[in-house]
Amino acid sequence: MSNGVTLSFDEEWKSAEELIASAKTMQQMKELDKDAIENKGIPSVWVMENAARAVVEEVIALTDNDAKAKICIVCGAGNNGGDGVACAYM
Repeated sequence: MSNGVTLSFDEEWKSAEELIASAKTMQQMKELDKDAIENKGIPSVWVMENAARAVVEEVIALTDNDAKAKICIVCGAGNNGGDGVACAYM
């Protein structure tokens, strides 16, 4: 990729935090998704599930794991609608 962001799935890569920290813009995230799917052979559904899992974990942390917290997830028809549905499912 031309922006200097790389995606690595070898023994040295230990956490999603390292990957996320290297992505600073929406365009870079799109390029990471595209690279994972097209060049690394990672199914797009796995990319979406992992993104949703990260969002859910953050929401849980932000709500202090309060089982009574009310969360509203709004999903549009665009490319990220599936991400919202995956978050709601989880």
